[in-house]
Amino acid sequence: MGNGGYSMEVLDIVDEQGIPTGETVTRSVAHAEGIRHRTSHVWIARQKDGQVQLLLQKRIEFWGEGIIMFDLKRLDVSTKRGYVGTNSPTSYRLNTDGRAPYWNFVISRGEVQNNKAIIGKNNPDPSGIIKPWTE
Repeated sequence: MGNGGYSMEVLDIVDEQGIPTGETVTRSVAHAEGIRHRTSHVWIARQKDGQVQLLLQKRIEFWGEGIIMFDLKRLDVSTKRGYVGTNSPTSYRLNTDGRAPYWNFVISRGEVQNNKAIIGKNNPDPSGIIKPWTE
């Protein structure tokens, strides 16, 4: 496979203005031959304790799949989805200070009732803790 498993990734070829030509090429060929193609990377960094920390570097193909949630939760990162010009749906315009409480997984009532070992160990229900931001 090579190249971290991406040798068969197919990319759109673009012209000098970044407009797709209608042709495609594999990632390995595009990089080996210097063929223009579109790409996008997501980097999230923060400054903490006088240092810049790289929190996340994921390729854009994971956007919207929830892959970064575990990184952000582990690092206690705040979220800001409510702001002027946001395209987030109204009910998702949630701003937090630190880890979002809705990232905690709540064990279902049925599981708690049937598994005595987890009684009293459930995460609190995060419903309604953070109120959506409004303009």
